Amino acid sequence: MKKYILKRLALAVLVLLGLTTITFFLARVIPGDPAALWVGQRAKAEQMEAARKELGLDKPLPVQFSGLHEKPRHGRPGHIPAYPPQGER
Repeated sequence: MKKYILKRLALAVLVLLGLTTITFFLARVIPGDPAALWVGQRAKAEQMEAARKELGLDKPLPVQFSGLHEKPRHGRPGHIPAYPPQGER
């Protein structure tokens, strides 16, 4: 019974890792800029760059993906940026 439970837990971890990977890369393939959606269509270039930096979109995809799994592994859920951005209020 213990072996069965461990096997199911290992498979659950693999499924979650797979779903996270697929979701992450699908979100990056979809046309459009997440920073533009976050700050709005009329944002200035400086605001767009600041949003990209705050969201971590200025880093390469492998670095973004590893950062996605880095924080929860150390017990930190991650950073949820303020919406709307601080300068827009």
